[in-house]
Amino acid sequence: KEQVDAAVTGVYTSLQNNTELFFLWGEARTDMVSPGFRANQDELDMINMNMLPTNRYVNWRTFYQSINYCNTVIQLAPDVLKKDNTFTQPHLDRAIGEALALRALLYFYLVRSFGEVPLKLDATVSDHDIVPMPKSSAETILNQIVEDLKTAEAGLPVTYGANDLDKG
Repeated sequence: KEQVDAAVTGVYTSLQNNTELFFLWGEARTDMVSPGFRANQDELDMINMNMLPTNRYVNWRTFYQSINYCNTVIQLAPDVLKKDNTFTQPHLDRAIGEALALRALLYFYLVRSFGEVPLKLDATVSDHDIVPMPKSSAETILNQIVEDLKTAEAGLPVTYGANDLDKG
């Protein structure tokens, strides 16, 4: 169970690699942000909705790395129930629920920013799992987001039992 918890924490940690992209793909593309005098050309292109493949900010690598961490928790955590008798079903449900919700968030940003993107729902745990993937339609991605969030909602607690535990 400790390794499952560490894996979920790893998903949250991996989101730090995406902080700049969350901002650029979200807030920076709205009228709420104006580029400063130090903005580089790639940032200006993003702000002006000019999404060129040469732009360093349209690299999806870190998002798919985080998605793979989510997929790894979702795929491998259930086996821990068979190996660790201190790991409970509610604990597993919470871990998978968090991974599903975070995967949904990542795909939301991808589909909102790029429309069609590859949809990968299984973990890449070895080199044999690396295969070229076609893009999926925005509708397919959005449907998966809704499905993930509904499944996550069923497994996540409404409260952790105390006000200070429910925050953060």
